[in-house]
Amino acid sequence: MPQNNYRFQLKDFHAIGNADIALNGLTVIAGKNGCGKSTIARWLYAFVNYSNDINRLVDNEFIGTLNRELRVMSRILRDMSIRNNSVTRIFRSIPLVQPGQEDADYDELLQAFRSKLALFSDEVEKSIAETDDESYVRWLKQVLGARDTLFDGFIEDFKTQTLYRVTKAMESARQRRLERSMTDLMRIVRHDLAIAEETPEQLQLEENGMNLVSDNRFIPPFGLKQAVYVDTPMAISNRNSSDNNIWGNLMHELTTPLHEMPISAVRLVHHIRAVIGGDVVVKDDEFNDDAELRFVRRKDNLNIAIDDAATGLKSFAYMLRLLENGYLTENTLLLIDEPEAHLHPQWIVEFARVLVLLQKEVGTKILLASHNPDMIAALKAIAESEGISDSTCFYQAEVNGESSRYDYKNLGNDIEEIFKSFNIAIARIEVYGTGM
Repeated sequence: MPQNNYRFQLKDFHAIGNADIALNGLTVIAGKNGCGKSTIARWLYAFVNYSNDINRLVDNEFIGTLNRELRVMSRILRDMSIRNNSVTRIFRSIPLVQPGQEDADYDELLQAFRSKLALFSDEVEKSIAETDDESYVRWLKQVLGARDTLFDGFIEDFKTQTLYRVTKAMESARQRRLERSMTDLMRIVRHDLAIAEETPEQLQLEENGMNLVSDNRFIPPFGLKQAVYVDTPMAISNRNSSDNNIWGNLMHELTTPLHEMPISAVRLVHHIRAVIGGDVVVKDDEFNDDAELRFVRRKDNLNIAIDDAATGLKSFAYMLRLLENGYLTENTLLLIDEPEAHLHPQWIVEFARVLVLLQKEVGTKILLASHNPDMIAALKAIAESEGISDSTCFYQAEVNGESSRYDYKNLGNDIEEIFKSFNIAIARIEVYGTGM
């Protein structure tokens, strides 16, 4: 299969003036804190994943509408003191569509909902027929939305209004799936990732020379089926809260297989196990649905929760689990913020080798941000020795004096300017050391 090439563009957004980043293999961006590196990663992650997943996300919003209506009916039945459990049971929530499942069948969902609505209406009519309590009937009319408590056709009116809302929601969902509006996509992203900030107006992903965003509409990338984002190895924890969806998504990927591991990844997996001297396994909890990551050391069978392992080991742990669970393939974009964080200098070189081999042997597209001269030098040297310099590219964030925002300069394979920025820091240490 031919190699797919990508360019990601983000302009005039927060600290970023102009970022035009090639994603053709292994891409490294460097720059000061606050220059927008994480912003690039976050919005690239959002576009790739949510554009690919738009049908499921829209389906689940429609199913959410159905479930809200069912909850109303279920609550009314409970308040009516209905004792027939076989009736109340069918008003349970409709399961959401999970990743990898087929798209929802709207006609089938609507038909099932009509049947439940008809059963609800029958139960209300039967309850009214069995009572002489006028206050109870007035209460039913009010909770079902009748404006006039003397109106006798309130049950049929409730059915009509409910079906109208559900049908409109279904028509809207079908239209949204067809339109693929960027405005709609960004609304979903902001809600799902709990992003309070405004969304970028000038965002573009180019695939093989074609813009995937045009006239407020988008096309999911054909060759990138998913993005994996690691903003810190501290996200690798069995005790993470569900407040951070990016961390939650990552832990799901580490504990839940997606596909078979590609054959091209087998050698790399063995290499990672040799580096860490053991394995990272999943232990299922017998008492709940949570799965626990554990590190098992080979030489003495030490078996500990991943939370108790060294933070540097967690970097290799997530690479190992993502490979074994089939998330890192030729159709994946891997995004990492500062992979060298918490790594010993020797392991920085080892991790750089893992990244280069991941791109070379598995074909995974990689974008990483780094502040570390050892990591950047190791990536360049190992990429050259492995023969993938042509698909390796370095960028430096430089402040634009006119706007005070950062533009990202394409350095190709020349890392000299990046090292000049590191040397500035060394020069400042010398200045501070003189007491000036």
